[in-house]
Amino acid sequence: MKIYLFFLVFITNCAYPDIDSIPSFTELNLTKKETVDMCNILYENKKDELIECLAPHLDKIPDFSKLRLTEDYSIKLCKLINTDKINLIKCFVSFYEFQEK
Repeated sequence: MKIYLFFLVFITNCAYPDIDSIPSFTELNLTKKETVDMCNILYENKKDELIECLAPHLDKIPDFSKLRLTEDYSIKLCKLINTDKINLIKCFVSFYEFQEK
């Protein structure tokens, strides 16, 4: 009886996938919202790293309501995202309009 129980346990345990079959997740296609969420989670208390993480993934005028940045960090983010002076000014205006709400 013990032999049958051993074979039953052995056969059922062999049905599970090996640890090597877990995907690597090195090439994920994240949306902008997912990327912003990921950066916010990873760098919640490190604002300099947060804006460095966000800058490559944001448009010229980010949605400041979702970023929760101070004025200084919002200005740094605008400068990182925008090389064009007109878009840089639009980014600043967008931040200050958000602050008035």
